[in-house]
Amino acid sequence: MRYRRICWREDKGADNEDSDWITGPNNGITLAEARYNYLKDSLYNPERKDLMKKKAEEGQYLRGRVFEIIDDEWLIEKGTNWQAKMADIGK
Repeated sequence: MRYRRICWREDKGADNEDSDWITGPNNGITLAEARYNYLKDSLYNPERKDLMKKKAEEGQYLRGRVFEIIDDEWLIEKGTNWQAKMADIGK
């Protein structure tokens, strides 16, 4: 049985246009930061290693949008024009 990672960020309806604003009860982490952290550390908040023990069966959740880190500086959403320069997030 294969397992899939889950970011564990609480979704409060933020999306690309709100990605650099702190929204919801997510420990002060913006959506863009959460996406970046997830790609690097498999969690929206790398301090929450306790959540790595919880996993979901592969296929339990549909694969959605695809994000990628470019040059360890930019976060992009594949198939769209959305991008975030990580050095500018939260400023």
